[in-house]
Amino acid sequence: MLSGLDNIIYPNRCEVIEIKPSQRYIYPIFKNASSAIIQWGQQQKYKTLFNEQIKRAPIIDVILRDPIQRTISGVNTFVWFLIEERPNLSKDTIFYFVENYPFLNRHYALQLSWIINLFRYTTEDTKFKFVGMENIIDYTPIHHPIQPEEMVLHPSIIDRIKNNRFFPNQHFLKLEQALFSLKDKDSWTRKQILTHLMNREPQAFFETIGKSNTIIGVTDVLS
Repeated sequence: MLSGLDNIIYPNRCEVIEIKPSQRYIYPIFKNASSAIIQWGQQQKYKTLFNEQIKRAPIIDVILRDPIQRTISGVNTFVWFLIEERPNLSKDTIFYFVENYPFLNRHYALQLSWIINLFRYTTEDTKFKFVGMENIIDYTPIHHPIQPEEMVLHPSIIDRIKNNRFFPNQHFLKLEQALFSLKDKDSWTRKQILTHLMNREPQAFFETIGKSNTIIGVTDVLS
């Protein structure tokens, strides 16, 4: 482990939900309808695989969300809960940490970080199929819309996120967009996914993922 932040970015607890026994599994990611997926899974008494058990899954579905939309929603959720918990905390202070450390909370941490953490508990033969939010009905009929009173982000913050001027490191967004381009295509192994990212955004890949290979074994996966 490189630092105390690793448990936030790559927590030692990972789970997938078995929505069709031994045939179909879904990996819930925060802000990608994960609450609805988990709630429906509990109601239907679906089995959950944890950590090493995930190696049993031959193919895992992953819902991806447009990176900009997810960032807006994730940052808003984090700020809303933090203000509810600590109403005297300065919004400027909150936004400073959110903007400069875009991995401190899993609601807006990269979808790619979630995927990489999942890699730790799969095999080289495990396949991953990425689908969009428009396919959520295939996994749950539950819908959790954001209520107007829950939107706490100022329009100027939303504008900065939409125009790629929020996070100082643009490598993050480039990798998210490269990952999103795999949506609704064939299933992929983890090596194929990482190779795709490396070929499409080589500088962003080596400045971010490549420097984390002591945690996730990227070098081994690509060898």
